Amino acid sequence: MPYIPVEEKIILDGLQWLSNNQANNGSFPEVGHVSHSDMQGGSSKGLALTAYTLIAFLENQKATPIYRNTINKAIDYVVKNFPGTEDPYVLAICSYALHLANHPEKNVAFNLLELKATTSDEKKWWKRVGRANDKQNPWAREPNSVDIEMTAYALLTYLQRELVEDALPILHWLISQQNEQGGFASSQDTVITLYALSQMAQKVTPGSMRLSATFSYMKSGQTELKVTQDNAMVLQLVELPKQTRFVNIKATGTGFAIVKVSYRYNVNVTGAWPLFSLDPQVSKSSNANFLQLSVCSG
Repeated sequence: MPYIPVEEKIILDGLQWLSNNQANNGSFPEVGHVSHSDMQGGSSKGLALTAYTLIAFLENQKATPIYRNTINKAIDYVVKNFPGTEDPYVLAICSYALHLANHPEKNVAFNLLELKATTSDEKKWWKRVGRANDKQNPWAREPNSVDIEMTAYALLTYLQRELVEDALPILHWLISQQNEQGGFASSQDTVITLYALSQMAQKVTPGSMRLSATFSYMKSGQTELKVTQDNAMVLQLVELPKQTRFVNIKATGTGFAIVKVSYRYNVNVTGAWPLFSLDPQVSKSSNANFLQLSVCSG
């Protein structure tokens, strides 16, 4: 079995709890206290949280007739509030929710989302508005979890509209953000993005698959990987020699597969943006035989 079954009662109990906590205006406010809100991605509060919760109801077909009133109230709240937002994350998640609901306003949401897109080098993605000092901060250039997550929702929206070919630049950008372990910047964006990629794979994978990818490197090194229906879900790894500086990849056959080349290196970075800093202070009680340090980190 390729998945872990979850009892239907557990899912319905969770949806019932969500329904019980819906506000009168149709929104879903945050309940309780979240210590590490970054784990929630961009859907931590407000309109985005309501759209995120609405998606949970819409993607469970058995729950739709049971919680129709809850769903309708949430849809009305989203429709009423999304036109006034400039946040691309909110537009992405609201657009996907309205497409799942097949609401007439889905086209308006999609058009607003398109206006926020960034395109470059045959890639397409959505990003948050940068802060003034991000250009000088090397860590701000790392894959941003909110950008990845909102772009994944945009990809899901494209697939809802059957814009598979137009979605390829989005797919290209998302894959470029993936790390060598297969994940992305955080748990939240990894879950959403892998779901979006799996939905994309269903759209582009033919009925039969028989692919061969040949890797040529250095002077005579060569490795061949085969992808068939039997091993399509199996990760295949090839570790190249450390001296490799160039890899040529040739693919033949029929089907869809993702080939990714990952590399890692160290750089000596000194500047105003360290990951952390230490300030050691030698205590006055120290002597030639005893050293007591007080270290503060920042």
